[in-house]
Amino acid sequence: MLSGALSMGIDAIVPHHVTTVFTFWQKSSSHMMPGVSKFTASQDLLWVESMLASVVSFLKFSPQLLLAVPDALSRLTVLLEKVFPLTSKGGRFDSEYNDPVGSTRLSSARSSILEAYSWLPPGSYPMSADRIFSFATSQIQVNYFDVSKYILYLPK
Repeated sequence: MLSGALSMGIDAIVPHHVTTVFTFWQKSSSHMMPGVSKFTASQDLLWVESMLASVVSFLKFSPQLLLAVPDALSRLTVLLEKVFPLTSKGGRFDSEYNDPVGSTRLSSARSSILEAYSWLPPGSYPMSADRIFSFATSQIQVNYFDVSKYILYLPK
């Protein structure tokens, strides 16, 4: 539902509503951290996938709000940096990779994270840029056999 509302663009989501959306995202994401969450990894992954889809909708359909709303860019970057390790290899949701449904959700969440970072302005996430690049190259290598020889130079 939130993704649908965000896809309506800036006319539907005025700046003071964006603060409410960010607060919702931040409070919800803090409850899925290891040791804090009261749900299973599968249930939290379902939420993360939905949340990231709404983040991508926000960035895709209302990118001008990143600059119009104070702290929007930094709050969104902090949110992505908090969720990113959960979906990375060795993260909280890595165990879902063995379940067909969990694997699909995890793949969707990982794709949404990469898409969200791609919509952010260049240089807005210097703390995680190297990890994002490494993560993206590992995703390419997992999905395409030996593509690193042809596209990317990866020192051994």
